[in-house]
Amino acid sequence: MSQLTVSAPRFGDEAATRATPLSVSPTAEERAAVVDQMKRYQFVVIAAGEAKGAAETLGFLAETFELGEPSVPEIYRSHGPGDPLSDIRKDASSTHPGFATGTGQPMHVDGLLEPLGAVRTSLLHCVRQASTGGRTILFDACAVFDRLRAEDPPAANALLAEGVLERFTTIPGVHESSVGPAFKVDENGRTLCRFSDGPTERWHLVRALHTTSFPAA
Repeated sequence: MSQLTVSAPRFGDEAATRATPLSVSPTAEERAAVVDQMKRYQFVVIAAGEAKGAAETLGFLAETFELGEPSVPEIYRSHGPGDPLSDIRKDASSTHPGFATGTGQPMHVDGLLEPLGAVRTSLLHCVRQASTGGRTILFDACAVFDRLRAEDPPAANALLAEGVLERFTTIPGVHESSVGPAFKVDENGRTLCRFSDGPTERWHLVRALHTTSFPAA
């Protein structure tokens, strides 16, 4: 990314988007501050030590917070270099409809073809600050869904249906899709999300309204 200017309107305080410092050799207090911010807001902006390359920085964060080995999305295992690091920059020679354009990305979650819940964490590294653009809005879809469950159970019910949301590739020459629920409540009561709304989504809400039952909250 050339610039990451984060906006999180629902939080209502600057603390949500203020960068949390993390030194090259982070202390227990620094690590705890990052984890606390993540638990509080479901995301965290980190100012990570001295300037490094993207792969080194992301590897440092993964090791520091014990995220495990990075995964390669299904679409890039079968139709790409198989690299877990995606380079997002304007590139006229690339045919990727999202990563190579200078236009904004629609609202989405990562893991286009992955099963719901497979992608637990995504890391974005700002390579350099651009003069304009790059504003990112973070939307806590799980919090909104939990509120919807309380206020309008039938609507939430439809979003839990197995066939309600189809996500499909738009990369030239690649024709693959994944159908499943938009949300799921796991065995521990946590809400999982693949809710997205853009050119790679097709909704089947009418069918979902007639084929699902609502689990106990």
